[in-house]
Amino acid sequence: MVAAILNIILALWSLIQMIFSSPDLQQFNSELAQLNNPQIEQFAQKLFHLMYGPLGIANVLVELAISVLIFVGAKKMKSLRSYEFALAAAVLSTVPCLTPCCGYLLGLAFGIWALVVLRKPEVKSHFS
Repeated sequence: MVAAILNIILALWSLIQMIFSSPDLQQFNSELAQLNNPQIEQFAQKLFHLMYGPLGIANVLVELAISVLIFVGAKKMKSLRSYEFALAAAVLSTVPCLTPCCGYLLGLAFGIWALVVLRKPEVKSHFS
C-alpha cells in the first residue's frame, strides 16, 4: 500500500507538472544547436513535444491507473478478500516499467514479498 500511495502521489505530481508548466525549450534548443545536425534537432524537438504532450499525459494516466489497481489489491489482501485480485496486484507491482520511480525499488521488494506470502497454502485458505 505504501508503494502504491507513493506512486499515486508521484503520478499526480507529474500530471500536474505536464498540464500546468511548460518545459524550458530555450535551454533544450541551445543544447541541440551544439550538435550542428538539423535532422537530429528536428527529431528531438518533435520527440520532446510528444513526451510533454499527449503521449506523456497518457503515460502518466496509465501509471496512475496501475497504481490505483495495486492499492486496491493491497487493501483486498489486507482484508483477506479476493485472492486473485490481490495476486494480480502483487504481480503488477513487481513489473518495474509499469510504475513510476518508487515502483522500481519499493514495488519490486513489496511485490515479491506479497507473492511469497500469497503462495503459502495457509494464507490462501484464509481468503474469502
